[in-house]
Amino acid sequence: MQKVATSMFLTLFLAAAAVPAMGAIINQELLVKTIDSNYSGISSYSLVVSLKDSDLSLRIWHHNSQWRQEWVKTSEQGQEVVAVAVGQGQTTLKSLGNPLIGPPLTAILFHKSSWWLNAGLDFQVQSYHFFHGRPALALGMVLAGDPRPNLWLDNEQMVPLRMFFSKKGKRVDLGWLEHRNIGNYKLPHKALLSTEQEQMICYLDWRDINAHYDTRLFSVEALKQSFSGVSLSPPDEVMDFHQILAGLK
Repeated sequence: MQKVATSMFLTLFLAAAAVPAMGAIINQELLVKTIDSNYSGISSYSLVVSLKDSDLSLRIWHHNSQWRQEWVKTSEQGQEVVAVAVGQGQTTLKSLGNPLIGPPLTAILFHKSSWWLNAGLDFQVQSYHFFHGRPALALGMVLAGDPRPNLWLDNEQMVPLRMFFSKKGKRVDLGWLEHRNIGNYKLPHKALLSTEQEQMICYLDWRDINAHYDTRLFSVEALKQSFSGVSLSPPDEVMDFHQILAGLK
């Protein structure tokens, strides 16, 4: 079952209204418990990511550390897979059509607090802001444009609302919006991917939560057999999408 904000959290947030914007407002141990429990009951999922004003969609399957992604182009002739990859954790085991395909966009939603700590997030640096009309607790942001990782949590639901990363001077901004209840978990249905040069708007259609998948779905050998002799050529949007994600930690 989803772990939602407790009455303790609500009390803390109300009390914090009179506290200066910067400083350690909420105890780190409490934040760690919340981040670790938000999606702790999800071991597998699938969804379709659609790009705004595009005939492209990305199908994602994720089970524990294994994942598969397929880019599909829809036309009058039907649907065609234009890029595909399978992997485990942060490693892409086999990709066809686009060598930049890495871990799924949504994988970062399920990272535990230990991952954020290792990435350099400072839980003691806290401030309050708004993001697309939603009040948020920002963790790790000293100043706007800070190169260190930031994690913004929705002030009411305590789920990820915004994330910042900087890698080799390239800053990536991920926004998670329109959270709705799926299998008793508050999951976003819209994502904003931004750098200083570009922005992409994505719509997330969650299909399965904690479903069982055939192990061949994630198999390198099965992938090779399925696409043997096939040459995949995805549109530039696919490359642009993964170039943005390449800036993540």
